[in-house]
Amino acid sequence: MDSGDLGYIADGELYVTGRLKDCIIKGGRNIIPQDVEMAAWEAAGVRKGCVAAFGTTDQDSATEKLVVVAETRLGRAEHSRIAADVTAAVASRVGLPPDEVVLVRPATVPKTSSGKIQRSAIRADYERGDVTSATSAPVWMQLARVWIRGTFRSVVAATSVAAGRAGKAIARAMGSLAAVVFGMAARLAPGPSAARIPVKAGARIAGFLAGCRHQGRIPTDRAGVVLVGRASPLDALSVAAMATSAFVFADRTAFQDLTATQAFLLEPLVARANGSKRGARLEEIIRQALAQGLAVVSISQSRLARRRAHPRFRDAPRAASQNSGVFLTPVGLWKGARGTVRAAVRPPVRASRLPESLAGLRAKLRKALETVPGDGEPH
Repeated sequence: MDSGDLGYIADGELYVTGRLKDCIIKGGRNIIPQDVEMAAWEAAGVRKGCVAAFGTTDQDSATEKLVVVAETRLGRAEHSRIAADVTAAVASRVGLPPDEVVLVRPATVPKTSSGKIQRSAIRADYERGDVTSATSAPVWMQLARVWIRGTFRSVVAATSVAAGRAGKAIARAMGSLAAVVFGMAARLAPGPSAARIPVKAGARIAGFLAGCRHQGRIPTDRAGVVLVGRASPLDALSVAAMATSAFVFADRTAFQDLTATQAFLLEPLVARANGSKRGARLEEIIRQALAQGLAVVSISQSRLARRRAHPRFRDAPRAASQNSGVFLTPVGLWKGARGTVRAAVRPPVRASRLPESLAGLRAKLRKALETVPGDGEPH
């Protein structure tokens, strides 16, 4: 089985050094990004654990270049010195200096819920030109530029296609604007309960402009886990639009198919670790949210449009509900005539504390979602 990991065997022991997809090839050498990142930590002013190293193609020379993105809290006057220290430290550790060092504000380098660096995500942001230095414009101005750039592209595209497509492009631009405005309002709210109000309004508007008409409600008025069968990229928007009370999403995987502005709108409702537990496991984060009396929504990782009877859910929500003694509520979404999106809410299921009951619990959840009504058209 090819796991995609890199490693070596010494004295009969297997040591894993990283992921094959993260390996950087430069000058005929294979460079492990973790070596580069740990070397960059040595530079004074760089936040440890908040550095990403990756390889990308230089558009001018068509060769691979090594890029280091590092977070810092220090001001512009220190940036030249920090970049020089990072370059020297990396050259000393791995034998090759980075081609570019980008210093960014804290919380810019993306991480998984377990605290691992998402190198592919930061590389994609860099190649799109979305990685801005710590001396760049304020966040609100960056967001305005992103929206203006996206709107301009939509308008240019609209002028080169038929009138019908032009209307869709305008709707997408207006949906992006609504997502940014209500997403900013949600970030000013003191907590999930207050943030839900602008997020719900923004989700309804963005969903409407994307062709969805939401009807029905998804119960989130008590602590528990709500398992939603995935059927389309817009499921997370539908959940936010139809939820009855404050809730949080288990993690950001539900946003993987959304546009950047749609994900920006929903991010204030993602469950986060309390206090300083930055590397907390997903199960622990969900249990903290349940302890606060919040409903936690987990969207399946499989598309029900093709395999309605076999949704795949992460195990952390099930384990958290089991250890917290709360119910699991299965919910299926489907799309009816004229874009109407409805929710089929099934009776809650309590997760038993007995390990042997896991298979039975999965069977119950699949059976509940298998009987979701609808006209056969996936949402």
